[in-house]
Amino acid sequence: MSSQKKNERLYPVLIAFGTFIILGLPGGLGGVVWPSIRDEFGLGQDALGALLLAGTVGSMAAGLNNGRFLNRWGMGATLLGAAVFDALGFLGYGFAPSWR
Repeated sequence: MSSQKKNERLYPVLIAFGTFIILGLPGGLGGVVWPSIRDEFGLGQDALGALLLAGTVGSMAAGLNNGRFLNRWGMGATLLGAAVFDALGFLGYGFAPSWR
């Protein structure tokens, strides 16, 4: 098998693997990060509902439009775009000056 052919087959696998990790982070980190967010912003436990609602609405919007994204840009670009938007969301957590 030629080196170019091997790279063509490896590229989508690497994108899928990286995206799997990045998209899985919120599920694993949510429970760990929430106490720090709550303490940093002086929030009550009820504020977790707003955070979960925002994540749910975003997931629903992405899921409902997934077919449109796949038809327009293909699997690789859709996965890469999802990873980029997820990373931007993490940056939003990191640079948020206040809760409101």
